[in-house]
Amino acid sequence: MLYGTIKKRCGNGDFAMMITAQTKGDKTKEKIVEISKELFRQKGYDQVLIKDISSAAGIAAGNLNYYFPTKETIAYEIVDRYIERINGYIDQSMPELTHYYAKMLNLWLIYFSNIFNDKNALRFYKEMVNKKKNHHSIMIHGMDTVYRSIINAFGIDMSKFDYKYFTYADLGARQEILLDYLNGYFPELSVVNLYRIIQTNTMRLLGIDPNQFESMINEVIENIGKYDFSHIKLLE
Repeated sequence: MLYGTIKKRCGNGDFAMMITAQTKGDKTKEKIVEISKELFRQKGYDQVLIKDISSAAGIAAGNLNYYFPTKETIAYEIVDRYIERINGYIDQSMPELTHYYAKMLNLWLIYFSNIFNDKNALRFYKEMVNKKKNHHSIMIHGMDTVYRSIINAFGIDMSKFDYKYFTYADLGARQEILLDYLNGYFPELSVVNLYRIIQTNTMRLLGIDPNQFESMINEVIENIGKYDFSHIKLLE
């Protein structure tokens, strides 16, 4: 049996390291993810095939498919882990944040800042955004919990139909804004202002009073410079 470590939050807010059992399958999955990140970092998303990953990992394609049936599912895992690391950093470094949306605002500013300041991650991300179907799947995969938590935090009553319409409208707008930005159509925009536009659009689609969220956005932008999160990388 192999072993790994995880962080567990203690009653005083600190993190304690715990030893957890790690199976051979866990180790294989970890190897696939790490090798995929390296290949994506070197070549981008488009130029890497699933057979390239299996070959570099020394794993038969059939065995790799047991863990990740497609290249897209590996991308899901990489994005999930990136977000988890950001969440862990926020919990540890910003304990004063109590409102869920304030945490999410910090998360997405860190998310975009670190991707746009890493040319390899940016190439990977741009290629993913350009694939509309795949990008929507990856975004809704990561955003569903976020959307539902924001809706709960602001006490919004939304039917299943309205929720589906909202997610497609918001993700569609995010994708088009990001595509245009990545393709150089908004040279006057900084990453921070891009982030502000995306977040503001989400809250407007939810019908939330601007006074409830604009001050939060401004506060996050003003305070983010106090923190160093540059070590959190999408492809590392």
